[in-house]
Amino acid sequence: MKSCLLLTILLTSLVAICVGFQKVVSANDMENPKVIKAISPPFIPYVFDKTGYETVSVEVQIDSAGNVSSAKTVEFTLFKDRSIEETAMKWKFDTGEEGRVRKAVLKFAFRIMPENTSIDELGTTFTFPYEIELRRTVIKSKMIEDPFPK
Repeated sequence: MKSCLLLTILLTSLVAICVGFQKVVSANDMENPKVIKAISPPFIPYVFDKTGYETVSVEVQIDSAGNVSSAKTVEFTLFKDRSIEETAMKWKFDTGEEGRVRKAVLKFAFRIMPENTSIDELGTTFTFPYEIELRRTVIKSKMIEDPFPK
């Protein structure tokens, strides 16, 4: 009798743990809205004078229709540019529960590659769930002689 009672308690506890785990997984799914459309920001490599890697993270609020209702830069390594927030406003997510605002942090990475980098290594990469990396080569500035010499 005691072993049956102990087994019942053990099974009930196991079911409660599994149900609790399922709720946590479901809650996490709700906090990670799926991207429907991702837009990459403009990237002009001549603002950098060398190779390197810079990032900008933007926190977005997403309405129940999946539209971004606000975007705010929350972290950056070198520069903060309003155009990145404007780009984040153009993202589209799956629909959510009516009246519920969801959040996500989008990470935009800008990588300047060496001048001799293969074309296959350049471009834009989208990484699940919310990261975009833009790879470009350095644009060398040209010295122009003074058109009005003294």
